[in-house]
Amino acid sequence: MKRERQFAFDELQNIQNKIDSGDLSLEDSVKLYKRGSYLIKFCEEKLKSVEQEIKILQKNTLKDFKQI
Repeated sequence: MKRERQFAFDELQNIQNKIDSGDLSLEDSVKLYKRGSYLIKFCEEKLKSVEQEIKILQKNTLKDFKQI
């Protein structure tokens, strides 16, 4: 699971760099934008899953890291 998240994050950074370069056609930029949107959603879902695990481990009370 960690590999998936890291791969998604790395791919997002790569997509951002390509789009920011300005060297892509409009069509390629749109394709990469769509892929990036999918990867962002994937990462958000993984983050929500981890947050839920933390809530369960802390008996449904999500605490500030300062309190831990």
